[in-house]
This record gives sequence, C-alpha cells and structure tokens, in this order.
Amino acid sequence: GGVFLVAVNGADSAINYNGTAWATTPAITGVASSDLIDVSSHKSRLWFVEKDSSRAWYLAVDAIGGAANDLDLGSVWRMGGKLKAIVPLSNDSGAGPDDYLAFISNHGEVAMYAGTDPAASADWALVGVFHVGTPIGDRSAIQVGGDAALITDQGIISLLKAMQLDRSAQAQAAISDRIAPLFAYYAQANRMRFGWQAVSYPGGNYALFNVPLASGLSVQLVMNVLTGAWCRFTGQHARCWGVFNTDLYFGGATAVYKADTGRSDAGAAIAGDVKTAFNYFGDRAGLKSFLMLRPAF
Repeated sequence: GGVFLVAVNGADSAINYNGTAWATTPAITGVASSDLIDVSSHKSRLWFVEKDSSRAWYLAVDAIGGAANDLDLGSVWRMGGKLKAIVPLSNDSGAGPDDYLAFISNHGEVAMYAGTDPAASADWALVGVFHVGTPIGDRSAIQVGGDAALITDQGIISLLKAMQLDRSAQAQAAISDRIAPLFAYYAQANRMRFGWQAVSYPGGNYALFNVPLASGLSVQLVMNVLTGAWCRFTGQHARCWGVFNTDLYFGGATAVYKADTGRSDAGAAIAGDVKTAFNYFGDRAGLKSFLMLRPAF
C-alpha cells in the first residue's frame, strides 16, 4: 500500500520515493533493474523499457516490485529495432476501457495494443502497427491529455492523428507545423545530442520541448496549449525537466532549478524579446513617412 514515485535511469538500480524519503530499492526479478531506462503506468500496471533491446517489461497489477515479465516487440515491428518509449493513449482523454498502450521503436514504428493483461490472449490484442518519423532522444514521448506528442525528425507529431494518416501525409499531424523551418534546423544540427525532452506543464498552460545545443547549452521550444502559439525560452540550460506538485523544475550541469517562479533569473534580470503584429496603416504597398510618434505602453 501507499503512493510511490518510481525512477530508473539505465545505469543504477530502480529506486522508489514514498513522499518523504527515497525508499529501499525494489526487488525486481527477471531483468536487471539497472538496464531499465524508462517507466510508464497503464491500467494500474508498471511498464519498463529495457535499454538497447526490443523488450518491454511489466509487473503485476498495483506492484512496484516482484517478478517482471517481458513482451518482445521485435517480431511485431516490420523494421525491427529497439524500444524507445512506452506511452498510454486514450480516445476520450481519460482512463477507460478504450485506452491503448503504444510501443515506439527507434525507427519510428508504433505498435498499438489494447487490453489489460499481456499474459491473457483474450485480454490483450494488437490493434495495429503504423510508422511515424524517427524519434529524437530517449525522452521523446509525452502524454498530453488522451493524446501523446512524439519528437521526431519530421517534427513534433500527435500519435492519435498520425495513426489515421499515411506517412506521406503526416505533416498534417505535426503540432510543430507553425515552426517547421526552425524545428528542422534544430533537429538537423543537434539530433544526436543528449537532452531532447518533452514535458507538459499544466500550471503554465504550455508544452515544453527541450533542445540541446553545443557546449552544454540548450533552448526550449514552447507551445501554448490554449492557443497553439509558439515561443522560445533561452537562458535555461537544462539537461532534463520534471513537474512536481504542479511546479516545474529542470536539472542543470551542477544544480536543480525551479522554473517559472519569482521575478529574477537566478538573481539576474530576466531578458525577453517581443515582436508585435505589423500595421500597414491602410495601405500595404504605399511608402510612408512618419514625422511624429507617441508610444503607448
């Protein structure tokens, strides 16, 4: 009983946080927990990604330890490859009987399953396999309501939209279409760098996508989830992001920072650039000469 945060990183053994302290490392059998690089929850069951493998591992319902069983996706994906992410999907933006579980390969193939118990053929079925762009980074998928966003070489893709389209038309499923040239530039120059990540921040009504740059620097591409408008954050050189108790945090090179708080940038002034809408003053093509100007703030 109890509530736990489960953490894995592919190097150290899995560890749990019980709300007040880091609890004892859970005993997971069947696979070395130090080989697990990602964890997801689906219908009261924990699922793990094994690094450099096509296998997903799952525990018993409501368990945080014990025997782990594997589901090998290698024969399901047409192009083979290794498992990159596991993410739940829902058509109704909530937990229900129509929820799916998506397994995403490093080649961009998505295997979609429905059901609750992978050990029971009557309660576990492959819904379909479809292809999206190649995922970028180890933390490329994020749940957004009932949908999931995936950072790929073709943009940031909505999985629910992508599964309904041919790959040649999947640009229509890209939520990053408004910044397509900028995203393409970042992806081409930095796709092999560590630090790509997507995070949803309800407190700010935005989705944030971390882009690692050279020499430990990074920027964030940020979408307002209410309007679809985009902006770019600079000066937050993050390696990873997380939301805890509705607050946003990021890990830097030497410290953890709380973002979106206070009136200074770690003690320094906050700098920002704004480009407002243009005004053609009733004549789009005419040359104008202004002799007096009054700014209004």
